[in-house]
Amino acid sequence: MTMEKIADKKTKFTNHDLIPDVWACEQPVETYFVTNPSVQRFGDRWLMAYKIVTMGYQSERFAICRLDKHFQVVPGSAVPLSATIPNSTAQVGDPRLLVYAGRLWVLYCHFRLPSLLYLAEVDPETLQAVGPAHPLLLDDRQWQEKNWMLFEYEDELLAVYTIAPHVVLHLEMNPRVDTIRCRRINCTEWDVSRYERRFGTPRGGALPVRVDGAYYAFFHSRYYVSRLHALLAPAWYSLRARIGKPEHWQGPRLADGDVRPIQAGSDWIYQPAPLPFRLDALLRRYELAFARRRYVAGVYAFAARPPFTPLTISAVPLLHPDEEDLPERSNRLSPLNERVVFVSGAVHLDNHRWLVSYGIHDERCALREVELAPELMR
Repeated sequence: MTMEKIADKKTKFTNHDLIPDVWACEQPVETYFVTNPSVQRFGDRWLMAYKIVTMGYQSERFAICRLDKHFQVVPGSAVPLSATIPNSTAQVGDPRLLVYAGRLWVLYCHFRLPSLLYLAEVDPETLQAVGPAHPLLLDDRQWQEKNWMLFEYEDELLAVYTIAPHVVLHLEMNPRVDTIRCRRINCTEWDVSRYERRFGTPRGGALPVRVDGAYYAFFHSRYYVSRLHALLAPAWYSLRARIGKPEHWQGPRLADGDVRPIQAGSDWIYQPAPLPFRLDALLRRYELAFARRRYVAGVYAFAARPPFTPLTISAVPLLHPDEEDLPERSNRLSPLNERVVFVSGAVHLDNHRWLVSYGIHDERCALREVELAPELMR
């Protein structure tokens, strides 16, 4: 079975409405990039969290605001959420709002390599953090971890670690410890090649939502504009890894070898080995000319009971940057990202309708009501 979008309508936001007053006083609002929003319904309230970045990623933070029944920003409701987390550090973002055990949470990423994911509770009244954030620790982890998709199942908190293969994690929510230990509980191989060949590997996006006997998750993927580079990409990045691998990676570790939560003032060091100037300049010119990419969004479904077997995936993207207005800013946040839609949130409205939140071209936020084909939403 395939999934297809059959109708939609969209709400776009201005960055002025989303910047908290305290951050608007730091520098002109026009200098901020506001993107990757996560929409969530908590009781009768609509909330949206989103990433706020400055040029060159010199500052990466996230905020939260209220939306009215027409999905417009409630004036003056924007709160600098990351600034209210006691143990939050610099370079954090990509917030995902989650309702678990009847409480509101935010999942976010600390981008400094080796990156970590954190989970913090949010007060739905003040929109501020309730206590410190808890790092999610997993054995045999990657250098970069930022697209896990958390979901609740029978009062337990689980996460989709990768879509293909479909790896599901169990999160140990122990109030007596500061960290959240994670372990793999299911791994299912399945074929996504029909989608992947054209649009890239499916990766995490919005958190899964249960509807009857299945969870539905909107995901992101990216593909190269140049078909030649798409063919050369595996060899290209293998070469890049060999000639630019880290010189050293040091810092405190837990007894079992996993990384310790990154705190302000941590002595983590990640320094790629420097390349000869001429070679580095040549590689950068090649990348800007041939390695440009576009981000798209699809959706897949998996069974609502263990082992959470994948059921179906969209044959083509449901959201595509070519459907959006052209980028408004000439100075791109990431020069290699030519056009972008990055889905970060989804709420099931009724029947076949969904409210999806996503970033456009790394510079602004949007909501779109998407209706999926009736045969899918049985």
